[in-house]
Amino acid sequence: MGKYPAPWSPITRKSAGRDGDESNCILLYDEQDLLIHMDFIKWNNPDEQFYNRLYGLLIDEPEAPNSLGIEWLKEKLLFKNKHDFRVETALSIFDRYGVTKGELDKHNLKIMTPIPKEINQ
Repeated sequence: MGKYPAPWSPITRKSAGRDGDESNCILLYDEQDLLIHMDFIKWNNPDEQFYNRLYGLLIDEPEAPNSLGIEWLKEKLLFKNKHDFRVETALSIFDRYGVTKGELDKHNLKIMTPIPKEINQ
């Protein structure tokens, strides 16, 4: 427990609507909050262009990702942002659809087939 009591705790327990009484909620946000959430969505959902760029990089430089790892791929494909997981997501999708086989961590990732249409829709 901290030095000071949390004044919101008793209020939220009583006023959260769980006691059957009406309650009010005021949501405070800034326009930047929406932009941040839009970035989170983008960073977790690669688009067709991203899949194609990653595929092209794996075709053009097949040994580099295995020897230099995921950080090399991120450096080639992304702006430096620790919250951007498009490379990991795209590699997982490639694996699921049989586009790639192997793992970067084991240094044996390779292209098996072209990108299927289902990925680029």
